Amino acid sequence: MLLSLVLAQALLVTPAAASFRPVLAQRSAGYRHGPDTLRYHELSRSELTLHAPTGVRLMDLTHDATIALAFGAGDSVTAWFEALALEAQTLEGARRPATNSLLGQPFALRLDQRGRATTLRSPSLTSEILELTDLSQEFTDFFVRLPVQPLGLGVEWTDTLVHIVPEARQTYRKYTAVTRWRVERDSTTADGPAWILSSQGAVTLEAGNPLPASGGRVVSVLEGEERGGAMLSRDGRLLSRAKEGSLTGRLEMRASSPARSFEQGYTYQSRIWRQP
Repeated sequence: MLLSLVLAQALLVTPAAASFRPVLAQRSAGYRHGPDTLRYHELSRSELTLHAPTGVRLMDLTHDATIALAFGAGDSVTAWFEALALEAQTLEGARRPATNSLLGQPFALRLDQRGRATTLRSPSLTSEILELTDLSQEFTDFFVRLPVQPLGLGVEWTDTLVHIVPEARQTYRKYTAVTRWRVERDSTTADGPAWILSSQGAVTLEAGNPLPASGGRVVSVLEGEERGGAMLSRDGRLLSRAKEGSLTGRLEMRASSPARSFEQGYTYQSRIWRQP
């Protein structure tokens, strides 16, 4: 979800498988499979700003989606968008890329018992979408990544997610998030008993891109804090998850004439919640 937005915006200057659901094992923390197809609504907003002398704001992006996930044998998952709207406000004006061709197209995922997802195959994305967000990374940080020990009141753990997107021609993108989780309390919901979790962490985004005209590179580093939380039903369904963060750093245009360096900022808010 959010990772796709963060990775795509770093350098703007230049679920047909059998239906199952993940269920937390009763004696250990982790997802296991049970019959169902889960649907979620996702709403994310982000703002990328370059602090040039003019204070130019590069892009505001809104991502509004309905997502389905069907769990198959073992750790296999098929996911797809049932609805998707992208809207960006850029220096060139409003942009609303068409997304109909992506709806219903399958993502093939592998999800381990602790919620660590790997995207094995993703649909082709149009250039108009890729200029705004890399949806191939939609599910990398979708699920709460759980500890080895069973969940219970006061249980705390730290999760580290390092994700590198390999690309050609010396382009790279690296996302690192170190998140501290805690089970704050239990609750009763329409889905039955649930755990309420809180999270706090540090996020670093590093990116680099060549400048063919000058033979130089654009290098971006953003760092900051993220806070959020989640609700998990006792039988293992992810009911909701929310996060917000603020990153700051510098963007350098190396080997340009003259070399230039700018402060930049990135803020985001994201929420997903399960639909009936």
